[in-house]
Amino acid sequence: MLDEAQLRRCPGAYVATGYSNDNISILHQQVRAANLAWALTRLNKVKHGSVVAIVGGSFSGLMIAVSLAVQRRCIVHIYEKADRLLDRFRNSHSRFISVNLNSRDLPPRFDPSYSRAIYKPPIFQWSEGTASEVAHRWLREFQTYYADLPIFLMTRAEVVGCRPRPDGRVKLTIKGRRGSTVDHTVDLAVFAVGFGNEQNRLSIDDFSYWKSGSALQYRPGLRTAKKERVLISGCGDSGVVELMHYVFRDFRHEDIGSFYPAGCGIESFVQPMLEQSNFWSIRYSHEIAQFDKDVISELAWFFTRKYLIEANPFFENEVMRGLRGRERAVEILYRQIYHRTGALLSKHLKRRIRPYGAGEDVEGLRDVIQRLPPDVQLQIKNELKSDISRLASAELDQNMREVDPGHFFNLKAYRQRRLGRFEIWMNDVTPTMYTDAISPANLIYLRLCQCVEDIRFVQGKLRSVTPRAGGYDVRFAGGRRMIFERVASRYGTSHDQAMEDILGKPPRKMHFGDRLLEPAIVIDESGLDKTGTGTVRREDAAFSAISRAASAASRKATDKEEAPVLSKLLYVRSLWMPRIKKEFKDPIYSNPQGWLSRRLKRGGGVNYLHSDGRDL
Repeated sequence: MLDEAQLRRCPGAYVATGYSNDNISILHQQVRAANLAWALTRLNKVKHGSVVAIVGGSFSGLMIAVSLAVQRRCIVHIYEKADRLLDRFRNSHSRFISVNLNSRDLPPRFDPSYSRAIYKPPIFQWSEGTASEVAHRWLREFQTYYADLPIFLMTRAEVVGCRPRPDGRVKLTIKGRRGSTVDHTVDLAVFAVGFGNEQNRLSIDDFSYWKSGSALQYRPGLRTAKKERVLISGCGDSGVVELMHYVFRDFRHEDIGSFYPAGCGIESFVQPMLEQSNFWSIRYSHEIAQFDKDVISELAWFFTRKYLIEANPFFENEVMRGLRGRERAVEILYRQIYHRTGALLSKHLKRRIRPYGAGEDVEGLRDVIQRLPPDVQLQIKNELKSDISRLASAELDQNMREVDPGHFFNLKAYRQRRLGRFEIWMNDVTPTMYTDAISPANLIYLRLCQCVEDIRFVQGKLRSVTPRAGGYDVRFAGGRRMIFERVASRYGTSHDQAMEDILGKPPRKMHFGDRLLEPAIVIDESGLDKTGTGTVRREDAAFSAISRAASAASRKATDKEEAPVLSKLLYVRSLWMPRIKKEFKDPIYSNPQGWLSRRLKRGGGVNYLHSDGRDL
């Protein structure tokens, strides 16, 4: 777990997301944060009295801060560049957050409103609601920990630098409220910055995803009888939600569960379809097990496919002979990735690898691939990324078209909700509006919208969006030009350049899966009872440890009446303005961090002032 999360440029720093681009929901971030906190304490990276910096005050930041503080008597600094915790979500009153809607797994008998979450975190257990509601529930729970634990919050504090020190500690450079910078040295740092801010590369005059969603935004103009042209650029999960606002009358995001065709068994088609797709077999190759996780999935797939073709040279021609239309187009894309992988391997190995070279030493190729440096493997993976996304788009479109609307949907009920006042266009760089960035549940919503409304698609990157009287002049790559009355950009999130420079490139991800999402299971076998039978108990080690520690921390909070008092406000100010420490003779305030660290190491209790939560 720690290896996957470690910041390569700074051994004492970690990334709470583990650099993953899959399963990025709040619930998955909680699981990663809990597992990372458990691993850090389990291997004594965080000890009693340690000073830990958490960069980011959103869901994963709060989760890992509390998880560490309850397991160890450590000092936790939270650095948040906004004015308050969970700022983006507290300002979002129309966006809906669910524990399972954006999961990459679609379990049997799935229902967005009633299905249980696939994880039950030990702390911050939350239920669905608008973003602002969920955020305030989190803050109420966080306040109970913040009042009695050595957690210190610094808002308007942007981390702009992270450097290792010779003693193994970490030096962070913080930019404050007035633009000045100050260095803070900590024992360990965790970057819980999520997945960045929403992208709007062309600065389109558009509502942010988190600030949109009001029904007033989607009402058609009253001055014209013709349909308004709408362009939704970006076909990910947020693009599908934007689409539903324009397809269905008075659609509200919080009511999205009522649009899901529950009970019809559609998930029994969608999830197996994903797992049996060609693009899935490339990205998540099962053959990777034979390489003992030393080879990335894409290369494991290439080797296995080459082995199959060498054994049966006529295999691919036989497959192609029976294909027509979209199936043939998908197979061609699949072959192109195979040839491109072989070309990339030849380039990096400096030897020719013929994808269809009969009689070639396949076993020898396996040995060469296993010796390929991880950085080179990652480079090949990045160069194949766009090709695999195109294959995924074409294949998803082909397979989702096989969903018989009459079999799964009661279209009459959905068409009664149809707004029917817009000419809707979707846009992405992929060949279809189906992309691998869409969760399985939203694949179903997109298909539902297709069955209700005539949705057009235009492929190509946006080159420019120029406001004009009553609309926008949009130019696409390749020279195509169109006029739209409304344009919405939904490109997902990304970090700014400063944070990208700090985080660096992802570490060596050599296997299918996500170590920070794979629970550490503890098996406890009890002794035999009088009847001669025993029990075996399996539990998630991280969740169990945090749950027990949180319960113990809440009990100890009532036993500190005679402990010394430390003002959190003065503690934080002493970090920003070291000169104020000279004004105090009391060691508590002349060196509050050193005093608190020593006291926590000895197990002493502390009472905290200014911890009623008003500064959160």
